[in-house]
Amino acid sequence: MSSMLGCSSGTVAIATAMVFSSTALFLAMARQFHGKIHDQTPPPILRSCLSSEETKKQRKKKRVRFAGNVKDTKGNGKEYRKRELSRRTVPEPVT
Repeated sequence: MSSMLGCSSGTVAIATAMVFSSTALFLAMARQFHGKIHDQTPPPILRSCLSSEETKKQRKKKRVRFAGNVKDTKGNGKEYRKRELSRRTVPEPVT
């Protein structure tokens, strides 16, 4: 019956060695390829924490521009708040 299988112990040993060596080769190549992908990312660009006076002068100061219909408040706004509060009072419901 062993002659029907046609496999000797030497053949099985060679096949096993080939499987292990090809697996090791595949894993080594996969690790090398995977490492190259991560190496291709560029390093982040670092900016200087210190800025010179020239760059500060070159920057424009942003100014707020209001629309023409904006009311200019004078004082601290207490009268305005009192007036608006009195306008917004809700009448009591009639029962």
